[in-house]
Parts: sequence; C-alpha cells; structure tokens
Amino acid sequence: MIEALPNAPHVLDEDDGSSYLTYRDDHFKCISGEELLLSYEVKEKSKTKRYVASCCNSAMYLKFSPGHWVSTYRNRYKGNLPQIEMRTQIQFRQSELPFPDEAPTYKSFPLSLFAKLIKSRIAMAFGR
Repeated sequence: MIEALPNAPHVLDEDDGSSYLTYRDDHFKCISGEELLLSYEVKEKSKTKRYVASCCNSAMYLKFSPGHWVSTYRNRYKGNLPQIEMRTQIQFRQSELPFPDEAPTYKSFPLSLFAKLIKSRIAMAFGR
C-alpha cells in the first residue's frame, strides 16, 4: 500500500518482508518534519498506524496502540545496523527466497518477544 504511493521508495525487503528497528516510546522522537507525517491504516479501526512523510511518500515508522514501542523501517537507516534478532509473522510470507541470515523465525509472535516487551515496559516504569 505504501510502496504504491507516487514516487515512494521501497519499504519491503527483496523477499517482500519488512524489517524493523524497534524502540521504546521514551527513546524515540521525531526531531523535525512531524507535521508532514500522515498515518495509514491497513484496516479500518486498526490498532496499528503506519506513518509516511507526505513530502516524499517515504515510510517512516509504525505505531501499535496501546503499545509502548515504535517500529521503524530498518531500510530507512544507513551504516552499521544491528543484526536482526528474530523474524515474526512468517505465516504470511509468500517468497521462496532463503532468509538472508540465521535469525530465528516464528509463524506468529513468540513468547520471547512478549518477554522483551514486558522487560522494556518495566524499565520505562522505573525510568531506566
């Protein structure tokens, strides 16, 4: 949907998946151009909104509400990026390409992901 916008840069990886860098809400801030962001929902009343810079139709990040984290599109970054820790929701994967790394794969969301989210929420509560 986002890649179909006029002149939009690629959002999807070459295997049609999306990789993210995820940050706690208190560690993420839009420092300029926030007024240019438009939100898109895949489904009406979706709890996830995808934010796009209206000036160039670049996908920027997505926000799940009521979650306490922001998932930024990994391919929007340059330089030495952290390794992918896990691949989730591969039940929807249509590509036959092999995965480009050894990260564990999960058909849905694994308990280890929820453990990381709970740990980060506790850290936020204590200001860490």
